[in-house]
Amino acid sequence: LRFDVAKDPTSMTAAVPVKYTTEYPVINWPLNGTETLRDALYSKFADWRYEQEYRIMVPDGRHKYLPIKPEAVDSIILGCRATTDTQAAVEKSLMNEFAENCRRWNCTAQRGTTENTNL
Repeated sequence: LRFDVAKDPTSMTAAVPVKYTTEYPVINWPLNGTETLRDALYSKFADWRYEQEYRIMVPDGRHKYLPIKPEAVDSIILGCRATTDTQAAVEKSLMNEFAENCRRWNCTAQRGTTENTNL
């Protein structure tokens, strides 16, 4: 999902940019587990840098719902392996809940690159 921060600043201002790295974090739980776990959760391998991803982590948020205004959903991006059945399910279940101007994208892999195609 891609969001328009201006349409839901209350939820979106908690987003933190992902740190792209070529080194995987090592978590030494007894000594500094919380700090290194946080680093790991906000890290992603450098090959994904093109995504320019932000993440929202909610303390004690397991099985909890983060309310986001539907109009803040700018785009839904489906991965390269999304089947036509998956695309149809997304269209049926999600698109009804979001603004009509929400864009749908499908990634395609070609010769080692990834491209987004508007559906």
